Amino acid sequence: MKIDMRRGFKAKLTDALDPNQPFSVEVSISGNAEYDFSCFGLNGDEKLSDDRYFVFYNNERSPRNEISLSQTSGNAVFTVNLTTLPAQIQRLCFTVNIDGNGVMREIAACCASIKQNGAVAFRLNMTGSDFQNQKAIIAVEIYKKEQWRVSAVAAGFNGGLPDLLRRYGGEVAADEAPPMEPASYQSSPPSEQTSASHNSVPPLRPSEPPKPRIRDVDGSEFTISNNDWV
Repeated sequence: MKIDMRRGFKAKLTDALDPNQPFSVEVSISGNAEYDFSCFGLNGDEKLSDDRYFVFYNNERSPRNEISLSQTSGNAVFTVNLTTLPAQIQRLCFTVNIDGNGVMREIAACCASIKQNGAVAFRLNMTGSDFQNQKAIIAVEIYKKEQWRVSAVAAGFNGGLPDLLRRYGGEVAADEAPPMEPASYQSSPPSEQTSASHNSVPPLRPSEPPKPRIRDVDGSEFTISNNDWV
């Protein structure tokens, strides 16, 4: 059974797959820019309290392979096993950000598919007309509310990866941070179920005591400034 999603769509995962078995979240995008893919594993406050559950090009596996990433240019496959996630991980956010110049309205297409046993369970198709000046988007979220559910977000942040990090608990150094631009992201889309790389990011300011750090390939460091580190 395949369910086509659109922005604001929400459903239970059990509507189309077995959440007790592994599945994949595949995100592909076509355009003239370079794109990076990430999965943020968040706690109940929607914060990245454990940076080991930030799965991206420089950290392709969570501690017990609950989330793993395989990617090529313009395409990423996240393999997910919800049954082995620690209890504090309550939400998985699958994102795409532009590395360098470009904005999301310039893309030709973006597709996020949730598959199990090779069959598409949920699919979200997007084009450049769905966006404006965003440089980073959240495609879909998988979150726990009594049971595991899926939400089609299809919205994002003009400020790109730095804005994503701020939203999820990162703290950008004040003397090096660009101003945060207006964003069209909504954490809780209003409608219920309907038919449905390496940016030069300013280093995050460490605080006392030192917070967990994520080092980018260019030497930049992301410091998670949330007190729920476990």
